[in-house]
Amino acid sequence: MKTDLTPKLVLEQLIDSLDRAATLHYEGEKTSPKTRPAIAPGNAKIPVTNQRYYLKKANGRVRIRVESTATVMGTTLTTVFLKTETGVWEVLPDQLWEVSQVFSPDQLLGVFPFFRLFACLRHPYGLTLTEEMLGDTRYVAVSGSLAEAPGGPDIAREFTYWINPADGHLHALHEQTFGHRTPDLTFDRLEFDPVLAPALFELPNQPPTTVSSLNQYLGLRDAEMKRRLKPAS
Repeated sequence: MKTDLTPKLVLEQLIDSLDRAATLHYEGEKTSPKTRPAIAPGNAKIPVTNQRYYLKKANGRVRIRVESTATVMGTTLTTVFLKTETGVWEVLPDQLWEVSQVFSPDQLLGVFPFFRLFACLRHPYGLTLTEEMLGDTRYVAVSGSLAEAPGGPDIAREFTYWINPADGHLHALHEQTFGHRTPDLTFDRLEFDPVLAPALFELPNQPPTTVSSLNQYLGLRDAEMKRRLKPAS
């Protein structure tokens, strides 16, 4: 990566590289907002959720699979979301929930992790470009802030994207939105145009349920969590 680039050009190159990928895969860790900056020098990174992300674009269609794993009450739980041309699905061991009526793209941070990054150049952010040491590696950091919410989707009020200057790839992101969401994601592995198995994006043959309200989703989620966390008899 050239050292004479402006923050806007760095963002444009970053967005272009993600947008051009026909397939994309990452493995990363979502960290607690309270530990931010969890990836900064002198701070221990505290994993909250391990995430695997797969994206495939073909024939004008975009399919996404997100697997998120966390430990709750000593039990390891994994959630799987699939975005297909028929909707956004939460895949459970014995059923499917279609949840696109409940969650908008700006809320589904796992399914649309680059939603706010792609939107940042459409708004008048004040941008800065610096270099930061994270561990033993020097990264380019692009930060931005916006004074007022423009309305519409919940975009970032503040953000920082850490980029590896050796390959121009995104290493980590921190966003604080106007809606008080604070996603922090560090990429342990980021691959452009890998070969992905078609089965990753196929919906299993399970009974589907269209979830039409947040209350319905929370009720289903609560019952599912109780079932998963129930001690074996």
